[in-house]
Order: sequence, then structure tokens, then C-alpha cells
Amino acid sequence: MNARNRIFALKTSIASLVGIVSGIFNLSPAEGLSLYIFAIFITTPISLRLWGGEIRDMGLMKIYREGIGTSFLALLLFWVVSLSLIGMGPSIYFVRANNSGVYHITFRNGTRVPANLADLSGYNCINLTLTKGKVSDALLGICDVSDGSYFMRDLNITLRDGKILISSSAIVYSIDENSAISVIFSGLNISLKDDTLVIGKNEVKEGTSTKINIDGVEFTVSFKDYRLSASSPPIDISKVGETPIADLIRVEYSNGKYNIFDLRKPKFKERTIRINDTAYAIVGGS
Repeated sequence: MNARNRIFALKTSIASLVGIVSGIFNLSPAEGLSLYIFAIFITTPISLRLWGGEIRDMGLMKIYREGIGTSFLALLLFWVVSLSLIGMGPSIYFVRANNSGVYHITFRNGTRVPANLADLSGYNCINLTLTKGKVSDALLGICDVSDGSYFMRDLNITLRDGKILISSSAIVYSIDENSAISVIFSGLNISLKDDTLVIGKNEVKEGTSTKINIDGVEFTVSFKDYRLSASSPPIDISKVGETPIADLIRVEYSNGKYNIFDLRKPKFKERTIRINDTAYAIVGGS
């Protein structure tokens, strides 16, 4: 093995070790990358000390650059693997699909995921559109459900006697444009003045609640400890499409069960769908 190959092997080995350490100790990205940069930096004086006579003609900058790309990939690989082995990495689920349609999310062994599983933000199915074998559109949802209480991310859903009730809440200072609260109050400006929350032309004082009519549906809205909460009245499921919650969910009825899809689309790429920060679904043939 010549000197260049030795430097290459040394940097790759050290980067792999840094990846393992970063994963085991759950270092932040900044901490892990800082440790990697430091480790790669010190490989140059180590290399000069071990093989100085053979590599002096390479030049200092070339020694520093040698194996940088491969060592970085090794860092990422071993970081992800070590995180997965200690249970800190993303959870992987599966969707066995060859064509467009509605499919259940499954565990690795093929068992269907139940609704209300926290790791999946409550979702248990996906409405897929596949184009040439790749995901071109997707909606997450809960499938084959009947009367009961469910949740999809930050949206709570209650089904009872042919009616549906939805509710959600969010801290006023951190309302995301893709949150359920943001969709419910779409088109209404939300601002805080002293201890009063202003929603469009409506005002809700701290610790109180009121009714706000949104396109013909009276939502109960409360404001407490900087948290805005909203809940709908029971709505006939057959009339969901005529109400403002049709901007948030789509309800389908099949074989005595309901499929409810969240209209806030997930991020996806080819055959991978991001369910949340820690869970992904891989789409593959059945």
C-alpha cells in the first residue's frame, strides 16, 4: 500500500470512528461536524509523522484534500447506522404498492399499522399516485376507522353517529402556515394585543372563549396561556365538502368504514415519503 492509499485509509477510518461516536453520544449536527473537521485536520500531522519521507513531495494542501469526499460519506454512513442501532435514528415503515390507490402503512413484517400511533403522527394509510413507478402525489390519512377519537398530527378528530368534530390548538407565537389552526382560520389575520387575541374582526381575551363563524360553521375558540384552541360543532359527514374543514380533510366512506385524508401534503421523493421528522415510509411492490 503506497502512502496516498494509507492517508486515504486513515482518514476514512477516523471519519467512520467519528460517525460512530457522534451517533452513540447523540451529538448535534454542529458538534458532530466540528469533531469531524478537527479529526480530519489532525490526520495530516499524523500522516507526516508516520510516512513523512514518502509523502513530503505531495504538498501540504494535497495531503489535506486526500480522501475528503469519501471520509465525509463514511462519517454520514456510520453516524446514521449507529443512531439506528441505538434506536435514535428515523423509523422506517413500508407501503406495498405497485399502482396508484389507497394503501395501509405496514411494519417491516407486513402487519398493518393501527391508527393513532404516535410515531406516525396518528396516520395509518396513504393515498398514492404513482407515475412510472415513482410517487408523484400522496396524502396521509387514517383508514378503515369507525366511531371513535383519532388524531392526525395536530388535528383531533371525533366520529360519532354519522357526524364528525374536529379540533386543534397551537401556541400563538409559533403558528405554522401548514398547521391545522392556520388552515381553519385561513384568510383571517391573527394578532395579539396585550392580553387579547384578535382573529379577523373577532377578539378573545386571555382565559375566555367565544364563537367565531367561519363560512357558516360556528367554531368554539378559546385563548389561554398564549394557546389558541378551536373546535367545530358536530358536522354531518356527508356535508363535510360544504364546510371550511373541506380545506383540511377529505372523508371517504367504504365498506362501512371511513377513510379520512389530511390535505396537507407530505414531502416525498421517488419512493420515499416523509411522515414526520422521525418516520418515513418506503413504497415498494407487494
